[in-house]
Amino acid sequence: LGAHTDLALAFAGQNDPARAETALRKALECDADYQPAYSLLGLIFNSQNRFAESERILREGLRRAPSAWTPTQLALAYYGLQDYARAEQEYLKTLELNPTPPADLYARFADVYLATRAYPQAYAQMQAYVRAAPEGRFAAAIKERMKQIEASGALLQPRSNNSVEPAGP
Repeated sequence: LGAHTDLALAFAGQNDPARAETALRKALECDADYQPAYSLLGLIFNSQNRFAESERILREGLRRAPSAWTPTQLALAYYGLQDYARAEQEYLKTLELNPTPPADLYARFADVYLATRAYPQAYAQMQAYVRAAPEGRFAAAIKERMKQIEASGALLQPRSNNSVEPAGP
């Protein structure tokens, strides 16, 4: 199992997702409960915008090993599928499991709220990103977006509930 996973990581590092996927599927043939293979397949599928396949494989991994689960990849799949409410729930689970997550998580979480025009919530996630990584790779863009949100007055218009709703046209 480890050999198949290591091989998949090597292929992924060589930007060869098809061969990485094959190696991970071999690992799952050997042990259908091998959770790392599900996570890595989800990562590969998400990176290729194969969000429906990612959701399917990640949910199977979750079903087989719920205690070993990290919900971030599933949140990315839901975001890609424009299922923002489920993406929000998975990001909330991630924060629950890891109160000091990587800063990029806050940026991705902000994207969910921006997609649904939940600007106060997006702004709060952006603030968390800037606190965690003031010079991070998204810092300049996030600081600029925060200024735009401030200038728009969107922070003065609180939402009536905390659930995420799809943005309208």
